[in-house]
Amino acid sequence: TVTATFDVTIKAAAALTTHTISFGNNGNAVASADVSGYTTTWTAVADGVTYSVANMNRNSSNGCWDNIIKAGRKNTASVASVSTTAPFAKKIGTVTVNLEAVTAANFNSFKLYVASDADFANVLEEVSLTPAKNDNVFTVVTPTANCYYKVEFDMKGGSGNGFVSLHSIAFAEVA
Repeated sequence: TVTATFDVTIKAAAALTTHTISFGNNGNAVASADVSGYTTTWTAVADGVTYSVANMNRNSSNGCWDNIIKAGRKNTASVASVSTTAPFAKKIGTVTVNLEAVTAANFNSFKLYVASDADFANVLEEVSLTPAKNDNVFTVVTPTANCYYKVEFDMKGGSGNGFVSLHSIAFAEVA
């Protein structure tokens, strides 16, 4: 008879988080400023994460929209973006951008940038999509820890202001 004793250690898998920022009066984003135009950069904090928001309108002078912020300028090309101001410690596998309304014909490009620095000077990955209403899922090909993320809306001038309505962005961690 042979008797063996084993010491077994079972480690629980680290919990994966989805970091979501949602806009408007009903969202979780707390804005740093009242913004009623399409040419201002401001910050928003959601669940402890700070984001830089450029060239997007909150409509603060009219009490803000309930579920969105808007981008896109009448007769003037513009680039709007939402970016992280600090890196996510864990790898991000997908970034889901929910658009409540969009006029895709007014876009030059709709991109996700993954960078190793806050200035996005060292871009590790760039993913492009054609914008559509509802969820737009950017898949990060090579998820990397400690990276910064920027969703960029490069737009032509439109027939009116605010032809992109952004509801939320969700950054999903992967193992």
